[in-house]
Amino acid sequence: YRTSSRRLVVETPKQKNFILKGSIGSIAGLDDDRLMNRKEIEWIQAIDKYLKKRERKLNFEHFRIAHYNMSVYCPGFSQGLVFQEAPFSHYLLPAFSILDENIGSKIAHSNGYEKPHEFWEIHYVKPLAKALCELFVKTGASYHSPHMQNFVIELDQNLSPTGKIILRDIEDIKLHQSFLTSIAEEKLLSHFEHYVDGETFYDSPDFFT
Repeated sequence: YRTSSRRLVVETPKQKNFILKGSIGSIAGLDDDRLMNRKEIEWIQAIDKYLKKRERKLNFEHFRIAHYNMSVYCPGFSQGLVFQEAPFSHYLLPAFSILDENIGSKIAHSNGYEKPHEFWEIHYVKPLAKALCELFVKTGASYHSPHMQNFVIELDQNLSPTGKIILRDIEDIKLHQSFLTSIAEEKLLSHFEHYVDGETFYDSPDFFT
């Protein structure tokens, strides 16, 4: 099943669903090819391992990470693929869906709100702010270009938000150099200096404050 991004939802014969994300070319309507190369796969593996480690140590109160279960690189095609199990124990609402007049309004009304924007300010905007602040404080990470495609709202079986935001596209995350140094994770920096080109890792006092 196609989605609004590079993701495909795949259903197996045993009805075990998973999400596949890979490369797409300009024929898909983009100006440029969006290839997932070897360096990106290496970065995904490293950042995913790091975030899992921080999650085990600290627990995350306001968000969950959409971890990748497996990532592979195909040298013959110079392309990579990543896989995620589809966590369907909750309803997952892509953040941009709240802008849809039917979906966003219907969920707000079903939760007793006449004005959808008031409902989503409480149940999306504020929880997202808490989630991103907690992400930065506990991991030294932030998105370099955050947008609604990166975030998913977790709903219970009654379509009420649980208060958790799902953070996905972890390959789009930056790490703060001083934070990693303070927790003795410099090896993550040195291993990927050839890839980040001075952008993925940064140490800006202005930003940090």
